[in-house]
Amino acid sequence: MSSVAFCVDGEPRAWARARLGGGRHFTSDEQTAWRHRVLAAARQAAPRAPEGALEVTVVAVFPRPATRPPAIPAAAWLGGGRLPRPHDPDADNLGKGVLDALQLGPVRERRWLSDDNRVFDLRVLKLWAARGELPRLEVQVLGWDLDVWARAHRMEG
Repeated sequence: MSSVAFCVDGEPRAWARARLGGGRHFTSDEQTAWRHRVLAAARQAAPRAPEGALEVTVVAVFPRPATRPPAIPAAAWLGGGRLPRPHDPDADNLGKGVLDALQLGPVRERRWLSDDNRVFDLRVLKLWAARGELPRLEVQVLGWDLDVWARAHRMEG
């Protein structure tokens, strides 16, 4: 098993469908910039994704609001730690945004992640930041040799 972890500072952005304007589809400048920041952070951590089948964990840490959201119990809020964020954006769109960013580039062989079909396990957590913590995106990518994974997990067929 090999592992790569990286962080992107700033409020996480979810995948967004290309918009239609002036008779053609386009992606917003903000969305494009975020995708390039994710890719740059990944490339700084490692030149390419790990080999093998991939397990990816995405932790999206959003800014903590000044006032407690109604869905969060007061005692949990007063504790000051990270808390689940059951609000927009959808978790699946956060994961898709990260995986799409990691596949940027015109030539498949030169992309950080050649194809997201290598991902067999994608976990996405959306959290409110702890008190005093800045928003960011945390990504961990584990590459598994399938024989090693099968022995470690002893999956029955």
